[in-house]
Amino acid sequence: THHMEDVVAHMMPLYYTPLPIQQVDIDNCRGGWDAIMSSQSAEFNTVKHRTGFIHDSCRTWFSKVFYYRIIDIQPHIEYLFDNSYRALSNSIENMISLAISQLQNFDEFSSSLKSIATSQIHHGIYITDFFSYGDALFYSLEQVLGREFTPQDLTSWQKLYSSILRVIVPACIKYLTSNPRKPVVPPRSRRDMHSEIEVNIAGSPRHAHDSTLELYVNNDRGMSHMLDDYEI
Repeated sequence: THHMEDVVAHMMPLYYTPLPIQQVDIDNCRGGWDAIMSSQSAEFNTVKHRTGFIHDSCRTWFSKVFYYRIIDIQPHIEYLFDNSYRALSNSIENMISLAISQLQNFDEFSSSLKSIATSQIHHGIYITDFFSYGDALFYSLEQVLGREFTPQDLTSWQKLYSSILRVIVPACIKYLTSNPRKPVVPPRSRRDMHSEIEVNIAGSPRHAHDSTLELYVNNDRGMSHMLDDYEI
């Protein structure tokens, strides 16, 4: 008999780390995030003057990069968010802002994250989509922060997002065991998807930050069968 911790440990993407987040990691993440939210990124202030660059703020640029990256990894997400880059980007922005501001207040941090995550699960997001969010997040940060995004920053962001996953994955598993649902499948005219939906656990293998493990979920049976082997 296994416990929830075993389920979570086997599900996590390759970038996941169990290492605890330190104050230096919070500071690294906050510095980059504040640069994006306030349009103080040196990369943004360089490229915004280039012909054809259409984004009026670094935040908007980040949102668009994240949106197109995540639907490249997981095309079904575009349908679930009604083609709205702002709705999708708001979801990840809320998670990150919450984590940076409340990580040291764990009870409040956990409760708020669980609410955000289970709401998305209710609307059709898969648990494994949250793993792809991480890959899209790291990719987007690298794009909009440029040379300011160092290997040390990447490590800090991986630790921060891992702390988010440690909260939301168990919460989503519990939610799904109590609220079974059929997957929301986009119309065939949007994407030729059959009853078997490809869910890439950590992203497209075309980029260095991505993982290659894939899970095929057929009407949620893959997840259900895995959970049958565990004590939740």
